[in-house]
Amino acid sequence: MPNYRFHPVDFDEHNLSITRKEYKEALSYKPDEIADNELPTLYQFDLHYRQKARAFGFLYKGIFYLVWFDKDHLIYPGD
Repeated sequence: MPNYRFHPVDFDEHNLSITRKEYKEALSYKPDEIADNELPTLYQFDLHYRQKARAFGFLYKGIFYLVWFDKDHLIYPGD
């Protein structure tokens, strides 16, 4: 069984290229009205089929909502 490396994103990690503010801006046209503690947890998982890529999004009521598709690993550079 493949390992999808599904885990929450740590915004304090040194090699992460996005910020909480950018995440808020991707979710809402009024990002200043969203408190940090109201943000849904951002998750990432690897996708490996024909190319390596990562998907970023959040879970709500059992549904994964895609926020970013990072085919070039720009958001979360390779390990």
